[in-house]
Amino acid sequence: MRGWDMNALSLWTPLLDVLGDAICLLDTNHTVLNCNTATEILVGKRSDEICGQKCWSIFHNLHDMHPDCPFERIKKTLERESSEMQIEDKWYEVLLDPIVDENGKLVSILHTLRSIDDRKRAELEMAKSAERFRSMIDNAPYGAHIYELKGDGQLIFVGANSSADKILGVDNSQFIGKTIEKAFPDLVSTDVPEAYRKVAATGQPYSTESISYSDNQGIVGAFEICAFQTSPNHMTALFREITEKKRHEEELKKSHFDTYIERERLAVTLRSIGDGVITTDARGNIVFLNTIAEQMTGWTCAEAIGKPLAKVFYIVNEYTRIPCENPVEKVLKTGLIVELANHTMLITRDNREIILADSGAPIVDETGKIYGVVLVFRDITEKQKILDAMHKAQKLDSLGILAGGIAHDFNNLLGGIFGYIDLALLDRQLPGKAREYLGDSMKVLSRAKSLTQQLLTFSKGGTPILKVGALDRTVRDAALFALSGSSVSCRFNFKENLWSCEYDENQLAQAIENVVINAQQSMPSGGVIDLDIENAVIGPETNGLIRPGRYLKITVRDYGIGMPKELLAKIFDPFFTTKQRGHGLGLSTLYSIVNKHDGFVDVDSEPGKGTTFFIYLPASKKSMEVECAPEGELPQGSGRILVMDDEEFIRNTLSTMLDRLGYQAFCVKDGAAALAEIDAAAARGDKYDAIILDLTVAGGMGGKEAIAHIRAQDSAIPVIVASGYSDDPVMANPLYYGFSMSIAKPFTLRDLGAALSSLLKNSLPLKKPQ
Repeated sequence: MRGWDMNALSLWTPLLDVLGDAICLLDTNHTVLNCNTATEILVGKRSDEICGQKCWSIFHNLHDMHPDCPFERIKKTLERESSEMQIEDKWYEVLLDPIVDENGKLVSILHTLRSIDDRKRAELEMAKSAERFRSMIDNAPYGAHIYELKGDGQLIFVGANSSADKILGVDNSQFIGKTIEKAFPDLVSTDVPEAYRKVAATGQPYSTESISYSDNQGIVGAFEICAFQTSPNHMTALFREITEKKRHEEELKKSHFDTYIERERLAVTLRSIGDGVITTDARGNIVFLNTIAEQMTGWTCAEAIGKPLAKVFYIVNEYTRIPCENPVEKVLKTGLIVELANHTMLITRDNREIILADSGAPIVDETGKIYGVVLVFRDITEKQKILDAMHKAQKLDSLGILAGGIAHDFNNLLGGIFGYIDLALLDRQLPGKAREYLGDSMKVLSRAKSLTQQLLTFSKGGTPILKVGALDRTVRDAALFALSGSSVSCRFNFKENLWSCEYDENQLAQAIENVVINAQQSMPSGGVIDLDIENAVIGPETNGLIRPGRYLKITVRDYGIGMPKELLAKIFDPFFTTKQRGHGLGLSTLYSIVNKHDGFVDVDSEPGKGTTFFIYLPASKKSMEVECAPEGELPQGSGRILVMDDEEFIRNTLSTMLDRLGYQAFCVKDGAAALAEIDAAAARGDKYDAIILDLTVAGGMGGKEAIAHIRAQDSAIPVIVASGYSDDPVMANPLYYGFSMSIAKPFTLRDLGAALSSLLKNSLPLKKPQ
């Protein structure tokens, strides 16, 4: 503003008082010369209290000028400055306009505060809305591709959601930074790249009901696309695969509903389709069912014709059992293609329950008038079971991370307690009552060891130690043990000529005990459990959840209270229990053990009638292994044994146990110390007869690392690996990793003596299995 007459203040001040903006006049030293009524209201002071004060003390509550004060810039540029500031909880736009005289000299500043609170709140709400939108995209069942349009016209791929990876079957992160043409070369021949550019540049949305795609990256199919702008020069494309839907639509178009003359020809085509097809008239009454629809609903076409859809096609929510919206009525009302919601279940005429995927479309004539609806649906029950099984496996993996650490530390502690009690029981001078107490302690510790073993089952360290053998003895003994002292008996039915099976005897016994205990608890008044074993051959058409092949099928059937469907879906979840005294690990353990044996477990139950578990374990073609019975006397020996363990109490326990077995022990705390002692012993000409290594050492070299150095010097010395738990499969296959044998903590004096006695009697150069 030039040529401003300072004497004119009296003329414009009344005018400024009626304005809503807070306006004041500042001199070149930041001092307020005059202000309007809005300023007085804003700062809560009278004009005479404001004038003469520095602007930073009035509006910013500062004692001195802000280092980045725009006032100073105006003195140099004589240009308007604008910024935003917050006073208490409201936002304002700050405008500073220079006032100069006829010579261009700055004489004062017009300071304006204009409320922008509504705009800022709208911007914040838009930001929250954008965040909600991003979250929605990330969790949407549709694939999402995000692009940025550069200044040179290149459309760059910048990201995708997880559903995009699942739908396309590739890792979409490999395309980040590439142009759309390089990321998806088959799109070059279509209008999609240019359409996307237009969306990013103009905001005009783009959609296509179907586009076919195939490239050498393995992406093949038909897709429905909807693209929209998310911000200037940025866009998102949502897509879903409609290959199957497209195939059905094409077949329907070929056979077509154009005229009633081709109805019979159409019926033949529809009967050959692999999905169920139902057509209705414009009132929603059925006019046709194909063969698959007849099989799935339990109604013949002749019986269904003329009936309302809901009478034949009764659908409910799988979990709530609330009836679902009639898809035909929805199509007739909207005139659009509709799909069923997730977890939709068909209740058939004979009360079977089938989980469905479904779509309905209007049938129109040449004029566009709807004269019927076609409903196409398929059975996805087995697919849903596979998804549920994958979800259960993910839960068990998560639990395994926690369980492994707990089990490792707890087994170390049990190892020390087992060892000392075992040694105490060997003292012939031990009083009888003390011996009885210690014996009872060992029983309690054995129960603690059993619980730890259940935790280990969830971890990768719980890999089964497989041996080939017959199932019948292990299953029978485990069932009888589980039912000892109860009012429930077991009726065994083991078929003849059962195949052998490669399994971990301890883990399988634990699994059978858990499922039998579950059956026993479901019959509080007593009863009989049927336990069957038979050979079973699973064909490719039998069950999508289990690989085809030869299996041993174990069936455990009780006649107790049974379970409703909503509980049946959760029984394998860790820590889920309906029993007041249960810990919720029994059936989770069963599921994990069978899964780690490459088997499969399924369950069927009906309230009031009982529950049946079906356990499938792969049959083996290997010869059965014969185990030697343990000797009655404590195995004794002699020789020098090097012990490495990072826990001092474990070292002390092992040293005492080895001394009791007749050996001389020398203990070190980690792998580095063990290697140093081996070298020192070799230099003295006093080599060790055997070595015991802890598999993992916190913050140091463990047995897995040390064994490579040991074998480089000596391939014959017996080396035992010991562990309470490990993520590595070393405990299940010690020979492969260079060890002679594995021994799981906690172990007894007899276990340790038997292991050393076996190794030292048969000490030969180690041969790694091929």
